[in-house]
Amino acid sequence: MNTVIYLANKQIQIVEGTASKGALSVKRYYSVEAPEGSIINGIVMDTDSFIPFLAQVWREQHFSPKDVTLVVESTKFMGRTLELPVLGEKKTLEFIDREFSDMGREEEVQNVYSYIKLGQGEGKNIKIYAEAAEPDFISDLAEIFAKAGIKLSAIYSGKSALINFVAKEVSKSHRTFVLIVADIMSFSTVLWVNGSFSYYNSNRCFQAPGTPMYAMDLANSMSQLTQFMKANRIEHELEEIQIAGVHPDDRDMYASAVSDIGINTPVSVFNVAKRGFGTDWNLQSYVHPISGLYGGGKMENMLVQHSIIKKRSKSVGLAAKKYIIALGALALVMLTATVALVLVRLGREGALSRLDAYNNSPEVLFAVAEHDNISERNYFLNQQIEAIKLVEDDMRTFPLGDTDVLKVFDRCALGYADVEYEAFDAESGTITISAEAENVDLINQFIKRLTEERIFSKVDYTGYNWEPSVSKWNIHVTCTLAESAGRGE
Repeated sequence: MNTVIYLANKQIQIVEGTASKGALSVKRYYSVEAPEGSIINGIVMDTDSFIPFLAQVWREQHFSPKDVTLVVESTKFMGRTLELPVLGEKKTLEFIDREFSDMGREEEVQNVYSYIKLGQGEGKNIKIYAEAAEPDFISDLAEIFAKAGIKLSAIYSGKSALINFVAKEVSKSHRTFVLIVADIMSFSTVLWVNGSFSYYNSNRCFQAPGTPMYAMDLANSMSQLTQFMKANRIEHELEEIQIAGVHPDDRDMYASAVSDIGINTPVSVFNVAKRGFGTDWNLQSYVHPISGLYGGGKMENMLVQHSIIKKRSKSVGLAAKKYIIALGALALVMLTATVALVLVRLGREGALSRLDAYNNSPEVLFAVAEHDNISERNYFLNQQIEAIKLVEDDMRTFPLGDTDVLKVFDRCALGYADVEYEAFDAESGTITISAEAENVDLINQFIKRLTEERIFSKVDYTGYNWEPSVSKWNIHVTCTLAESAGRGE
């Protein structure tokens, strides 16, 4: 039996259960609110209040203090979908490190990485979802829980845990679908395209769950996703929209809200209870901690990867001890200068402490989180603008069979034939005309003038025949308009 605790902001969720070979078994679940302001964006801001609170919860609820899995929803985790050749674990981590080299970290700081295998990529490549976090963030979490008497065995980000859960549970029945996990404060959206993870987004919600306004916010979140699919030219049709975290009695309300914004994809309620917990619909609200039960091997576990980095650092430290004696002699020489510098440093430490306190204040951290959300939204809107511009450019290449084009026919036929416009096929860009000439010798000159016009990409002339009823030669010709013809360009 495994214990999973989920941290995001105010509400803490805990489940006990197992998930193996596609079978989910939950023994019990529990939720509680953390002390006000103690957790912001998955970061423990007030350890003095949070640690005793956590220890009391564990003691009163008799949760196991060993082998506890932590799932954290925080922007401290940076994730990317990558495609790479099939490599060993060490080479894969080196590849990921190069891909995350633009994160702006200090050179001496080694990020902690984890990754999930998503399936086949182009050719012989594979696709993975990789994440990076600063080692101090991981070690601080482990230390906080240790002080509360709880030993962590795994740390996963909320995003990677949910993607892993969808891969092992939801993707069994569909290849292109959306899972929306609705909770009190946000909607977490996972898009699966043609059997593989494609997109993740989290939107804040300020309405009460189960209300029509809450359903409207969920529909707006779905609208953003469909716009993303259009902007990225994802041609696969959505098979189903599954919503977790809501009661099945409210399905029609959510389906109606989605339909009202023009999305006709079937909507269903994702049934967590169906996976091994009878008919207890309260379990719908615990998808995030349940996803932690599906944790895989060491490459997905941030805590294991952090331990490996620490061991490597210790090995390097032992190798460096032989240089300490030589450095000690040099240190004696530098001692006098150091004393002078220390005096300067003491004068500046006060200012530095004030700056650190400001940078780590709840207000600043919350503003940073808001900035990240706005940046992600701005990136999404820019993609839509580019997609709209591309559509406009494509539309301008289609020809028009308007009066300006018909004047070209009249100009070419003047003195040679009589023409009459019959039809314009917008899909193929062809114009069909009826042309008659009294003098057969003038037909080729009429056709030649048509072929010299740049507005036509092709002039299909198949001959002529005598029409006794009007005593004229009937000319068989169809013209295909060139790109952007009739648009004045």
